[in-house]
Amino acid sequence: MKRIFIAGLFALGVAALLFVGGCGKTEKRKVVEVKTVAPPPAPEVLDSMDVAMTSRSLAEALRMGEKLDSTYNFHGIFTDGQKNALYHTADGKPGVWDLIVEGPDRVVMRNLEAGALEAEDLRVYIAQAVGLTDSDIIEAGVASENTDVQAVVYKQGKLRMEITLLPSTGADGSELANMSVAFIRL
Repeated sequence: MKRIFIAGLFALGVAALLFVGGCGKTEKRKVVEVKTVAPPPAPEVLDSMDVAMTSRSLAEALRMGEKLDSTYNFHGIFTDGQKNALYHTADGKPGVWDLIVEGPDRVVMRNLEAGALEAEDLRVYIAQAVGLTDSDIIEAGVASENTDVQAVVYKQGKLRMEITLLPSTGADGSELANMSVAFIRL
């Protein structure tokens, strides 16, 4: 029994020495290199607004005598009632518009790039949105000396709306247009 006890003690001592010897070893630490990669810049996200609702709000504000200021300014995409962009540029992107208050009685919205734009449909759509009909047209035809520019001018009470259209042709021969709509309080 004494022999078993001594053998067990000996085995325990050897195991302890091996354990202590193993802990003291220095291994090469693995270095993990972390590279930070910046995400690609996010595409510019533009606000969108319904052109009919915007036109109606502007016309109503002008009719009520509200003095307009830059809080009405907008840079983004105008949509129709179905949330579709009003036009697309030659490269297929939704067309961007600016709405700028030029004075307390005048607001202009215009597309920034020529694009595939159903100008006649849009003219009628905006006019109907603000309560104008073809019987409110006081002028229509070629604007000023530039024979390419077409204009339609509406007048109803103290509201005047001028729509001008400058047609152009894309590199691929497609019909493009620049359009501006001015809302004016008389």
